[in-house]
Amino acid sequence: MKLLSILMAVMLLAIPAILADEPTDPVTVETGVGIGVGITPQNSCPEITDVDYFVHTWFDHDWDCGLDDCVEGLADLAMAAGWAGRSYAFEGEAIGFAVTVEDKDGIIDDCVKVAVTLDNGYDPIEAGCVLDSTESLKDEAGVEIHPEGIGHFTCLYTVEPAAGGTYDEYWISVAAEDRTCDVDPEAGCTDTAPGVISLFLNPAVSMTISSQDTFGFLYDEGGNAAVPYAGTTLYSPYFTVENTAQPNSGLYILLQMYGTDMWDYESSAALCPTSNILKIENVDYMASHLNVQQDWTVMEDNPNFPAYIFQTMPTFAGNFLGIGDDITMRLRLNIPTPCKGTFDDGGEIVFVGQVV
Repeated sequence: MKLLSILMAVMLLAIPAILADEPTDPVTVETGVGIGVGITPQNSCPEITDVDYFVHTWFDHDWDCGLDDCVEGLADLAMAAGWAGRSYAFEGEAIGFAVTVEDKDGIIDDCVKVAVTLDNGYDPIEAGCVLDSTESLKDEAGVEIHPEGIGHFTCLYTVEPAAGGTYDEYWISVAAEDRTCDVDPEAGCTDTAPGVISLFLNPAVSMTISSQDTFGFLYDEGGNAAVPYAGTTLYSPYFTVENTAQPNSGLYILLQMYGTDMWDYESSAALCPTSNILKIENVDYMASHLNVQQDWTVMEDNPNFPAYIFQTMPTFAGNFLGIGDDITMRLRLNIPTPCKGTFDDGGEIVFVGQVV
């Protein structure tokens, strides 16, 4: 019994000793995963935000009609009153544009270019514009997007000669593009403003004179055939002067006129009344257009300063002729006395249609 008790005691003491040798810290296991990031910024297209234009015409100059301030003032009056308009331009005249463009990538950094575009449906024309200045582009909160994100451009297209093919009705506008910075011609994009103005370039200008009867100083006041005696007055038939310009051009003309003296070139003792010349100042004219009339008026004889048909306010409006519009006129010749000879050389009545 004593022996058994001792063995059990030894066993009980041994068990704690074995447990004390086991590890006490836990094992830690780690792992991870990654997500790739990156972007390819897209090109920000230019956007045209404002376009103003003007048409500079030869008619802006007073000397075109030879009267200081009169023509320009009369033209302005006609435009404001709706008597005449401007929907055409001729060789050497110019169409100008002031264009504002926004680009979030920067006007200069993105190489934004602006051009005038002329499109008649089959033969487009372009003319480059000049960058005048840039300014900061900001968002609605006032935060700057780019320090040069807004560009101000000036464009000037001068109408080319009709002989070069510039003859038709064109929609004229402006386009902004940013393709010039990239070697790839298909890269970038374009913003085109809707057709800003429609103009007929180099329209055909013409006038037609139509007479009621055979033209000449052949009639008396009542329209009957008459014989030209010294001291008598002979009349022309009634006739019209019509604006027969290109039908769809909308062209207006300002009608003027002058006359030249009548001569006798033959070897004769011509005399009328003090020399061998029948002066054009012996010719008068009368005219009517719409509701305005010009009573008998002495013919102007200076080709450098042709006279208006209607010469007093408010009849000035009668000088403007739209397409298909006409003025009705009649002439009379007051034959001096004495007057002998054949004065059928050099005499002309010239009508001048000044394009508005």
